[in-house]
Amino acid sequence: MKTISKTTTKSSKINKKQSVSKRKLAAIGVMAIVTAITVANSLTLVYLYYSGRISYDNDKIVHLILRGSQLTSKPAVIEPLSGKVYLPDAKLVLPPASEEVGEIVYRYSPAYDVNSKEEINIARTIDIVSAGSKIISAPEDIEKKFEGVPELQACSRGIRITFEPDAALEPVATKKLTNGKTAHFYTEVLCNNPQLITYVQQIDSY
Repeated sequence: MKTISKTTTKSSKINKKQSVSKRKLAAIGVMAIVTAITVANSLTLVYLYYSGRISYDNDKIVHLILRGSQLTSKPAVIEPLSGKVYLPDAKLVLPPASEEVGEIVYRYSPAYDVNSKEEINIARTIDIVSAGSKIISAPEDIEKKFEGVPELQACSRGIRITFEPDAALEPVATKKLTNGKTAHFYTEVLCNNPQLITYVQQIDSY
């Protein structure tokens, strides 16, 4: 009887662990779906509105647009003692950001296969907020609000860095990194910030 009791207890613990793991996986799955849906809503919003398939009020539309711009990037990691700004996914580091540069956010796209290329976008939070504020403060005519979307998208992308030259564009600068790669820097016409360009060119690998 004692042996059966111990076996039953162990089985119960295993079942509980499996149940917790399943709940965690389910929660992660739901979060991923919600994020994907929110981004997709923002990207297709203009088409749906003009095709007459949606009739959201302006506040909801603006909320989706702003939310979509926020979900594409994440904050850089600041090392407390040195103040250095790390982009862990890309294994890149920047010197401490000045007050003029402010908070940095980034989006890293690794090379998943031979058809994709590694690249990273670095942007200033203040530029994204400023572009978003223009949309909020635009006249209530929704068409006027949509006019600010291209600038918001450009500021969300910020400075684009590739490690292979883009034949269709001229980089504002190039830099050889410690890891041997050459970084090519590209700017956005609608959100061209000299302070950010100067700062980002100090990037290096670690």
